[in-house]
Amino acid sequence: MVRRELESVVGPSSSVTTSMLPVQAHVAHLRHAARPAIVQTLLFEQFKLSKSESKRIAPLLANHIDQGIRFHEASLVPDHRVRAVLQYYSYLNFATAVVMAYRPSGHQNVGRHGLVDRTRSIQKLDMASVVVEIQDGATPLFHSIVSERTLSGTKLRLKQICVPVSMLSAELASLFSIELVAIRVLHGIEQSGTYWHSFFHFHTPIVKDIALRHDVRRKAIERAIPWIGKDYVTTKSSKGLSQKRVARRYTVPGMKARKGRCRDARDGSGEALALFGCV
Repeated sequence: MVRRELESVVGPSSSVTTSMLPVQAHVAHLRHAARPAIVQTLLFEQFKLSKSESKRIAPLLANHIDQGIRFHEASLVPDHRVRAVLQYYSYLNFATAVVMAYRPSGHQNVGRHGLVDRTRSIQKLDMASVVVEIQDGATPLFHSIVSERTLSGTKLRLKQICVPVSMLSAELASLFSIELVAIRVLHGIEQSGTYWHSFFHFHTPIVKDIALRHDVRRKAIERAIPWIGKDYVTTKSSKGLSQKRVARRYTVPGMKARKGRCRDARDGSGEALALFGCV
């Protein structure tokens, strides 16, 4: 809602900045939703639930938001041995609240975590060891909302968990010969004649020729973000990019400028990737 209102005032390319840390800004924004009366109104007006259903769910959903905030605040402690556990329960409560509001397919299983620890059965731990199994529950349900893809039934190996952690890149390279390559994702809106185009641009920044040995594969992107292959089309890279820099660009037409406003054919699809980084 905030984004659409701002567009009508200052144009489709407007943005809002804050001096707060990103997590703190999100938490501050969520505090008002820890009140059942506010949640009840949102469920009825924005999520189109009936008045009776909104009234029934609102106290529980608000409680999950409140618990998420409390776990987050408790995690701001110097003891790293407990910080991760508190952060997990903060995430879990926020994810549960989102699932209760959006109600994706299988939302009845929101009472379960959806993650099962498989480390007990490991005889010798290595990068190929299965450490987590994803089942039905709040975690995969939340993921299905932001990526339109279900992870239920997936088994995660230690390598899959370690690779996204950029701070482990040196250890992964020196000890396990695993070379990490960052993919930069740019999202924006640009004008072409009387039309506005939404675009995503994926590329591997050049660092000591590492990017020259890797490609941003279309199938991998569309497997991670199913809707992008349906709503967007691939185009050539933007002007100004080095020919040696491997890049892939998606654009979607159908966004005509009307009285200075930008109307997306698919509401919210761009924000989903920009906010949650589904690749």
